[in-house]
Amino acid sequence: MGVVWDWVVGNAVTVGGWVVTLTVAIIGWVISGVRHSPTG
Repeated sequence: MGVVWDWVVGNAVTVGGWVVTLTVAIIGWVISGVRHSPTG
């Protein structure tokens, strides 16, 4: 359990960064899709 906890703490920043990056990318993709949508 200690090893797992150490890994989680050590990679929390990296995982958080990936989550933020993916979220921003998805939001940007959705906005672009809506903006370029023929019905929009």
